[in-house]
Formats: sequence, structure tokens, C-alpha cells
Amino acid sequence: LSLASRGAWHVGDHTRALALADEALSLVDRGSTTWCEAQTARANALVFLGRLDDADAAITAAVELGGDDADGRVLQRVAVMLMIRYVAGRPEPVAADRERAHQAGGILIARTSSSRGPAARRSGRAPIWL
Repeated sequence: LSLASRGAWHVGDHTRALALADEALSLVDRGSTTWCEAQTARANALVFLGRLDDADAAITAAVELGGDDADGRVLQRVAVMLMIRYVAGRPEPVAADRERAHQAGGILIARTSSSRGPAARRSGRAPIWL
């Protein structure tokens, strides 16, 4: 269901993506890897539905309950959390710098500067959601 949620999100059906993520959350143990992935999918859908505070709550729960192993999934959740907070106007450059120091498997979370905007805007490319 988490993968189906991401698929719905990719084709722009954000309402369906949210419903699928919520259904996935109802079937798995809180704090499990699958639960964290469903919360991440939920957060992504909520962002595109304009519900930034709900998106922040969903991804924060996934980060807090998902463990602190510096693997790709944990870093992905932290990157999504930082991006949601940036989009919501609450950037956390100190947290981004801290996460840059915890690289794993070649993944690097880049710090964005609130005074210059995200790197994607400077480069002219669209931002990438994880």
C-alpha cells in the first residue's frame, strides 16, 4: 500500500495517495519500517494537498519513531522533513548541517540557505521530492 501510495502521488492523484498511505498505516505496527515508509508517503501527499502542518507532523513522527541508524531510509525521512519545513517557511539550517555530517551510502542532504532559496531554484531545475 505504501508503494501504491507513492505511485498515486507520482501520477498526481494526491488524494488517493493519502488514502492509500492512511490505509497502510492502519495495518502495520507503529514505528516499524513499513509504518515509517507509509508516514513518509502520507507526508508527501499532504504537502501537495497544501496541508503543510499535517505533513510536518507525519514526517516528524516517522523520523522520531523510525530509529536513528544512518541508513538511506532514515536520511530520506530527515531530508523530507527538512524540505517540508523549508517549504512551510520554517527552515532548519542547523539541523540540515547536522544531517550532512551523518552521510550513509553516498547520500548527502544539502543545506539550503533561507536568504538565497533552495539550490533547485538557483539552478533552474525543479525541486526533487524524496
